[in-house]
Amino acid sequence: MAFGGADFISMSEMNQLLGTSLFNTAIYYGLELDYALNRRWGLILRAEKISASSSIESTSFSLSALPVSVGASYDLIDKGKFKLQAAALLGYASGVQLTENASGFPSPNVTQFSSSAMMEMLRINADYKISDLLSLYAEAGYRLLKTSSVPPSQTGNGGTLFQSNGSYASIPLNLDGPVLGVGVVFNF
Repeated sequence: MAFGGADFISMSEMNQLLGTSLFNTAIYYGLELDYALNRRWGLILRAEKISASSSIESTSFSLSALPVSVGASYDLIDKGKFKLQAAALLGYASGVQLTENASGFPSPNVTQFSSSAMMEMLRINADYKISDLLSLYAEAGYRLLKTSSVPPSQTGNGGTLFQSNGSYASIPLNLDGPVLGVGVVFNF
């Protein structure tokens, strides 16, 4: 299955530090393999990328994460062409990072927060079979993905936006929030 969607992330600590709501949504996309154990239960292997970008005046920001997870699914409804499932996934997100590029300063001028974290997701998804080989897919759920507080690293001058009382603040990268997605299922 190939999928993509919107991730309504929190980033509350960073937004509070900056005094703005810089990141509220991100996009996600990826691939998922589902294996049916029997008529109701299945196993899931999922890999995805979460990304967002934004800017304030002459400063640009990019946010990314690479979660890989495994899980179990249970068929709530399986009626001919329509299937409704509940699933729980647990995984690890590497490359969780926020990069600030302050173009108003002499180069290089990058501040970066980088970490990794465990990820959990609960979701409900629906499949509608178009043919024996192809189905349409929709998912709605909630993702928990938050790093511990991370100190930034600077290249060159860095930026001053993440400074508090003259020093850089450590913040968690908080990608917790609801997810809504669609996709295409290839049936084998």
